[in-house]
Amino acid sequence: TEDTGFLKKHTVGFDEYKRIIDGYTVEELCSLAGVTMADIEILAELFSQQGPTSILLGWGVHRYEYAHYSLRAIDALSAISGNIGVPGGGVSQGFEEYGPYDQKYWGDDLNPSRRTFLIPKVGEEILNAVDPEIRMIYVTAANPLCMAPSSEKVEGAFKKAEFVVYSGHFMDDTADYADVFLPATTFLEEEDVMASFGHNYVGPVNRAIEPVGDCKSEFKMFYELSSRFSFADQYRHSVDKWLIDLCGPIWEQGCDLETLRKGAFRLNAPMVPYEDKVFPTPSGKYQFMTFFDQTHLSGSDREFPYRLLTIAPHGYICSERTMVEHEALPVVRLALNEAKLRNVEDGKPVLVRSAVGQLKAMLKTDTGMRRDVVITDRGGWTKAGHGLNMLTLDTPSQVGEGTPFYETSVTIEPWSEDSIVGAVILVVQHSVRAPGGSFCKALSRQGAVLSLIYIEDGDSLPDSPQGYDGLVVLGGPQQSFDDETSPHLRSLMKLMRDFDMQGKPVAGICLGSQLLARAYGGQPWPMGNLEFGFIQHEMTTAGMEDMVVGEALPLPPLMEFHEDSFDLPKAASLLIQGKQCPHQCFKVGNLSYGFQFHLEIDSEITNNWIGLFQRGEIDNYRVYREKFDSAYFETLLEQLPLLVAKSEEYCCRVAGNWLKLINRSLVDGSVR
Repeated sequence: TEDTGFLKKHTVGFDEYKRIIDGYTVEELCSLAGVTMADIEILAELFSQQGPTSILLGWGVHRYEYAHYSLRAIDALSAISGNIGVPGGGVSQGFEEYGPYDQKYWGDDLNPSRRTFLIPKVGEEILNAVDPEIRMIYVTAANPLCMAPSSEKVEGAFKKAEFVVYSGHFMDDTADYADVFLPATTFLEEEDVMASFGHNYVGPVNRAIEPVGDCKSEFKMFYELSSRFSFADQYRHSVDKWLIDLCGPIWEQGCDLETLRKGAFRLNAPMVPYEDKVFPTPSGKYQFMTFFDQTHLSGSDREFPYRLLTIAPHGYICSERTMVEHEALPVVRLALNEAKLRNVEDGKPVLVRSAVGQLKAMLKTDTGMRRDVVITDRGGWTKAGHGLNMLTLDTPSQVGEGTPFYETSVTIEPWSEDSIVGAVILVVQHSVRAPGGSFCKALSRQGAVLSLIYIEDGDSLPDSPQGYDGLVVLGGPQQSFDDETSPHLRSLMKLMRDFDMQGKPVAGICLGSQLLARAYGGQPWPMGNLEFGFIQHEMTTAGMEDMVVGEALPLPPLMEFHEDSFDLPKAASLLIQGKQCPHQCFKVGNLSYGFQFHLEIDSEITNNWIGLFQRGEIDNYRVYREKFDSAYFETLLEQLPLLVAKSEEYCCRVAGNWLKLINRSLVDGSVR
């Protein structure tokens, strides 16, 4: 039932809009929208009989090329039912986040002839820019290599630029393409005023801690940069001075900076928008949509039948996360019946393919989903295997020139079967403090299935390699020569030899490396000292030629945390050598590799180890604590993000190469 009074007095264009709607039957509209008649009847009852009714919209409805049609139709529903301009009614997408600020400071009139690029096509527009070409890129408050559509084009644009500066919080995808990375402060380290989406309050951003390490606010970065320009006197004011100028509209409503810093201030926004029934249109009335081009209605696509919906996850904002917070593969959700049609299974790796790219993912089936969509979380990093924008189209929306992420259609296919996908890797973990980290995650990302044995929990070792395709032995506090305290060591060393004799790759890390050496006749021994921290080692000639470590170069500084070493087995080849501990990486047998350094570390593991050691909470290493002063730890922690990032990159390359040994040994029967 429509509100005829509202329609006659306060709207224009209703008859034209009704003709558009009357061009379809209710059943056709239900089919196009993918909803049932029962749902439509419930909505009709709510809007016509149970009012006032309000509609709260998120950002998802914007992410289509012709989103304006949907938005205007939703507005029309509220208008027809008389739910505009009444308490509790209306359509809301929150409040204007930039409304409380003086817009004359936006700078749009400072240089009208400047060139701008569209974010939806930023990669292509940078690549195609001429007169002049783009030679330098400065990125602030963004991660375009991850979050902009068509990541491959964005990557090409950043590679083409001669100089890239990036201000950010994490060593993310964009950081990998930066010549200069400027660590930026977070809200915890800044003074600011913040409006937000979804309410009409402005609030203070009060500094809780001093800036960490070399971090600076982006305001401070530009403040210091401005000193080199002729307009320095106009720009170089204090934070308070700028806030007083920028927030003029807030002060006009009766607030001041000192008061605002004590708590949030509610802006003078109408509690009932359009209560006076006056609208910002030429007629002053609500304007219905009077034109609709039905040729742009989404049709079915046999090759790419599913819309890819990259939604906001609960745990993160955009791409603000670390490598360790990524699962091995992104999870994509598909309706169970569609999975059966596609011959793909829950919990198995799949190929997600669009017209512009493809991605490996882990499938999760869902009985309650629409059959025409694939759902996954947005914001995962490309270098972590989560780069969903490798798939998205770079095209702007028709109104507003936004990014229509949901216009991307995909198909789901079984991941191509080879000896790596589905390969079962036995992982022996000696301690909860020494997990598989980046190494094991990289194996899973390649499609391997990990079978974990926890020595600390009393798990037993298998009698033979049967049922497994490879073996990883991790580190731990045990000493490789202490059979009395660790009676499983002899059985584990035999198992390592048995894997290798059957042509199944072995990787030993730290303790695992020492056990591998001992298994082939190398004698372990205590160094009488602790090798700790990130250390730069050297490749040997054999290492440079090796398919696992040589093909993973360059070699970054790698994490060490051990007090024991070993003699190199006679049959082994030294691949990487160190100064304090000479035997850092070796190959022995057919397909066995020992890594004395911790190439498996991630940010979580490393921060935990450093904290435990610094506080003297690791019994084995407490005696060495005083050899490392506070300045050492301070320097280490300052450099840690970059050190970990480079180590993880190397680890992922090594893990991928090691896993290929399974394919090599099974496909052509050769060993190397």
